[in-house]
Amino acid sequence: MDLAKKLKHVSASVWDMDGCVYPYDKGFPQTCNETAVHALFHIIDKPLPDNMDEWAAKAKASFMKTGSPVKDFSVDHDIDFDQIDGVYHQLLNVEMLVPEPDFAFHMASAIDGGHKTHLATHSHEFFTTRALEVLGLSSVFQMQANVFTLNQHGFEHRKAASPKMILDAVKRLEADPARTIFVEDTIENFVPVKDTAPEITTVLVARNGMPVTKPTEIDLIVPSATHLAKALPRLALV
Repeated sequence: MDLAKKLKHVSASVWDMDGCVYPYDKGFPQTCNETAVHALFHIIDKPLPDNMDEWAAKAKASFMKTGSPVKDFSVDHDIDFDQIDGVYHQLLNVEMLVPEPDFAFHMASAIDGGHKTHLATHSHEFFTTRALEVLGLSSVFQMQANVFTLNQHGFEHRKAASPKMILDAVKRLEADPARTIFVEDTIENFVPVKDTAPEITTVLVARNGMPVTKPTEIDLIVPSATHLAKALPRLALV
């Protein structure tokens, strides 16, 4: 079935940002790990270590385990997580972000047609503000209007552990969950949402190819954010 037909009931959307509304530059994950090391040594006020690769590997392990490259550093060095997370996102380079062609245009068109949308990202507001500008999305996702960041909700509400960010976004949009899509590029982040609000349609952005089998917590799979945005109903025209 045509994607537009599958989405004809949709009036609202909640989007992830990192890797979902923009593709990663291939060097970006390593940059994130190295920036986490910079944040740690900035806070403890010591010169950067000679063995950066070893410390970046620790940051990567922390991300794989906890969802944050600085979480283990905060525990191991007795640093307040909000402090190191804020410094990390202040230092993180947004210039490596790669805007997805035409995504902003099609989202703006959908919004003009009556679609309601929200961004729910694990990134800190310090990073998200700058990232949206680089990506040309500041008019689609506005920090004080339709953006939630993880530091606003608390690390315990990261999406793989809690549906709160997504459900709060749906509530703020005053949207019918049965007419709302949740768009992510990380499969495990769908599970708490589907367990709590199965009526929400879950959409996976699979930039690296479609899964061999579709996980039960995913309703639709698309190859890019733009592919999905183009198919959103323009409600004012229906």
